[in-house]
Amino acid sequence: MYTTTRIQAVLEQARAAKGRVLILTPWKQRAEMIAKQLDAVTLHADLADGAAWTALSSFTTSTSSILAATRIGAWLACVADTVIIDESENDDFKQDELAPRFDGRWIAETASSIRPSRSLIRVSTTPILSANPDPTTPSIELPLTLEPWQRGSRSGLAGLSGAAVDRIESAIEEKKPIIILHPVRGDRSRIHCRDCSWTMLCASCAFPVTAQTANVRCQRCGRTADLPEACPSCGGTDLNASRIGKDRLATDIAARFGNDIVVADLPEWHRLRVAAGSLVVLTDLSLIGGYVEDIRRRERLVISWRRLAASVASVGGELYALGPENALADARNWLANETFIKTWKEEWKERESFRYPPAKSRIKLLIDGDATKAEIFAEKVKTGLGETWIVEGPYPVAYRSKTRSERHVLHLLPPEGEDVHAALEPFAKEAIIDLDPIAFFS
Repeated sequence: MYTTTRIQAVLEQARAAKGRVLILTPWKQRAEMIAKQLDAVTLHADLADGAAWTALSSFTTSTSSILAATRIGAWLACVADTVIIDESENDDFKQDELAPRFDGRWIAETASSIRPSRSLIRVSTTPILSANPDPTTPSIELPLTLEPWQRGSRSGLAGLSGAAVDRIESAIEEKKPIIILHPVRGDRSRIHCRDCSWTMLCASCAFPVTAQTANVRCQRCGRTADLPEACPSCGGTDLNASRIGKDRLATDIAARFGNDIVVADLPEWHRLRVAAGSLVVLTDLSLIGGYVEDIRRRERLVISWRRLAASVASVGGELYALGPENALADARNWLANETFIKTWKEEWKERESFRYPPAKSRIKLLIDGDATKAEIFAEKVKTGLGETWIVEGPYPVAYRSKTRSERHVLHLLPPEGEDVHAALEPFAKEAIIDLDPIAFFS
């Protein structure tokens, strides 16, 4: 089911379904919001053990109940009568960790294939990337302003242009609800020295940290640390040479306009209900796809942009988006059926040319140890698999915790029709084999 009113469609399908209804959604904030509107229970990985057991047991022991869950709830698809997948195009249904990795969508689809009487409903705004996108993909129409960043277009509010602030002031006079979506978490995006350009990295995994109000946090591993008083490289005390985050922008907005304007980052946006007729201001379109590798950047950006526009259009709202000119160049085309389908076909051809999923199968073999060990293992793999396989690497794995050993990765491209499991079995004791990688170089 393709629709621009996705959340409403999920709610309607859940209320109409009989028996046990399992709703799978990519984010816990969305699961909690859906559960609240349906007066249902929720299940996600952050629940305490007791609360998780209560949610699981109440769903399985009742003959008529609704459970809104993230990907971990997919294992309950075998006992559900109806499974509804919210935003089935979103790869956040894949587990990040290799423990082992699973895809909630695949589990739900497998459960339905085993018992065909089970109803499986996919609710999407955008089709999954493929060579032949569904021609029924909906166009998204709404009042839309796209403003590229320009030198000299300042407003006194970091992240907002003068024209955007003028539109906010007009919306206040029109008594419209206003939401500012600023996809930079915390107080500042980075701890960055203005004098020598030093950037603070996580002590655990070497990923750039985000400044919170009272400390810093690594968005990759979750480690927190104290805010430094001075740059350890040059001794400079001005560590603000980076973009402000949502917390700082919210403080500045409240000081100028009062507390009626909602300022949200991406996780908060996922649980917001947009009021009818709202003005939604996006400060940077290029960031709404989240952190992702270059090969998948446009795919994630298109899906996120269409999701955002559909959410605003469904309540008769208006969208005002800022960003770099190259990010905005195709944004309007991504909302229209014909030009969106053209974009998806171009994206597929690019994946084919670079031999990346989903156009091609690509497998990761992760090897713990130094570069010499990885090179020796790579030669063993090449010899064992033969010339019909393509073996790339080894590449070093970045952002490893200092408490963990060095790790490298091989990329394998199997020939068509190959029994992959049998071919890779000889290497299973020496490497971690990832048949469906969520990322390719991280």
